[in-house]
Amino acid sequence: MEIIEYGNKSQRGNLLGIQPFLTTADYVSGEAFFAKLDSYLESANQKGWLNERTIVIWPEYIGTWLVIAGEGRRVYDAGNLFHVMLSLALRHVPQLALVLPSAKENNKIAASLFRIRAGNMAALYHSTFSALAKNYSVTMVAGSILLPAPEVRRGLVAAGKGPLYNISAVYKPDGWAYSELVCKLFPIASELDFVAAASTNDLFPVFETPAGRLGVLIISMAQLSQS
Repeated sequence: MEIIEYGNKSQRGNLLGIQPFLTTADYVSGEAFFAKLDSYLESANQKGWLNERTIVIWPEYIGTWLVIAGEGRRVYDAGNLFHVMLSLALRHVPQLALVLPSAKENNKIAASLFRIRAGNMAALYHSTFSALAKNYSVTMVAGSILLPAPEVRRGLVAAGKGPLYNISAVYKPDGWAYSELVCKLFPIASELDFVAAASTNDLFPVFETPAGRLGVLIISMAQLSQS
C-alpha cells in the first residue's frame, strides 16, 4: 500500500484520497465490497487521519462494477469485460427482451444491462458509503457509479428511469446523502456509446461540510492528463 502525505496537522480538516486495489472478488456481494473499503478506512483511522472535519474521496467508477454483485461464478469468472457482459446478458434474457427495445444509446445491450441491475447497484452503493461515512463520522465523496436518471430521495441514492449518468453522491458524517448529485459533464470516448453527458446547468453543486464548502468534479485521468 503506497501512502503519500502532504502538509501539517491542523484543526481545519483534511482531504483523504483513497485509490483502492479492487478485484472481481470485491464485487461479488455488498458485504465483500464494504469489507474491502472499510479496511482502507480502518488503516487511515489507526494513523489518526480521520476526524469530524475529514473529507474522504473515492475514485471514479468505483461503484459501477456492483453490476455483477450477486450474479454467480459464471459472471465473476468471465475473464474480461466482453465475456462479463455476455454472461450477464445470458442470465437476464427475459428482462433484456423487455428493456432493450426502448434503449436509445448506441450500445443498447450495455445500457439495458445497467438499467436492469440499477436498483440493486444503487442500494449497495448507498448502503456501503452511507455506513462508512457514519461509522467513521466523516464527509465522504463516494466515487462514481453508472445509474439511470439517479436522484436522492430522503437522503438515499436511488435509480430512476431515463438516460445513464456517471454520478457521485456525497455523504454527511451522519450517513445521509446530500440532496444534490455530482454528474460527469464530459464523458470520454469509451463512455459515449451509453453514458449521457450532464447539463452544464448541473455544474459544481456546492456542499456545506464541517471542513467548509466543497465542490466536486468527475474527470477521467485521460482528461486530466490532457488539461
